[in-house]
Amino acid sequence: MEWSDEDPSLDVILTNVSLYWFTGSFTRSIYPYRALLSGKSMDPPKTDKPLGISWFQFEVIPIIKSIVEKENNLVFFKAHERGGHFSALERPKELLEDVQAFISQVWV
Repeated sequence: MEWSDEDPSLDVILTNVSLYWFTGSFTRSIYPYRALLSGKSMDPPKTDKPLGISWFQFEVIPIIKSIVEKENNLVFFKAHERGGHFSALERPKELLEDVQAFISQVWV
């Protein structure tokens, strides 16, 4: 709940937890958090491929655009005033619009 801008309903929480549990994907989904808590480096990989970032205000890890630009081929960046770590659940329309905008820039 602390990672969300808005509290999801119990139905939404149970549906999403069930999807992770019954597909056996929960263990893999927590690897990044496990690495973070164990003190391992969480530096994102650098890439020369086109990169797009859709950042939501209440995301757990802040994104500093100037640093990302310096070390990557950042072609799309949009910061949102609402939404949190679960942006696909909280703000699906905005996230989809960002994905479409990014693809329209890099798909030639």
